[in-house]
Amino acid sequence: MTKQTLEELIEMQKAIAICECIINDIVEGYKLQLKTPRTEEEVPDFMREDMKKMLTVLFDIYQAAFEKR
Repeated sequence: MTKQTLEELIEMQKAIAICECIINDIVEGYKLQLKTPRTEEEVPDFMREDMKKMLTVLFDIYQAAFEKR
């Protein structure tokens, strides 16, 4: 494994960890705020879904980069 590959792996791990932390914060911090005041119905959590999509995109980008090698 080259130094550059190792650095890219570390960068990927950091990016994924940040996304996971944000997703967990959203789940824990906003869970109670995701109900409508009058009906108490759950509303979609767009921020969490956006972060999941971002995590998937990051993974695909890094996977494609490593497959080229």
